[in-house]
Amino acid sequence: MNKELEYVNCAHPSGFLFNDKRVYELKSCIPGLGMLDVLPPFETQSITLRTNSILTCYTDGVNELENEHGECFGVNRIKESLKSFDKVELDGLIEHVTNDLQTFAQHSKVTDDIAALTILFKV
Repeated sequence: MNKELEYVNCAHPSGFLFNDKRVYELKSCIPGLGMLDVLPPFETQSITLRTNSILTCYTDGVNELENEHGECFGVNRIKESLKSFDKVELDGLIEHVTNDLQTFAQHSKVTDDIAALTILFKV
């Protein structure tokens, strides 16, 4: 049985949903909460959840992490890191992405907060 995930993104980086060995970028953006006196009208987005879908959200400190050459880790590297994780459970996923981040920026100083959240949907 499939379920729908309805979401809206308030000025954070796009999250990713890992479904059936594919990574989907969850794009939807409105200004951050509290940045405007009145929130503009917006529409939520939705995507179908399948058994063992994994949602990953992260702060901009992840994609903006720079290596010694001033190159950002970026959204594509996050997506590739998620794709290369070959398990269907959460155990080790954050560690896997963290290892990729540390390898990328091993000689650089972290200048922003780095946080990530993963959720496994057993629908």
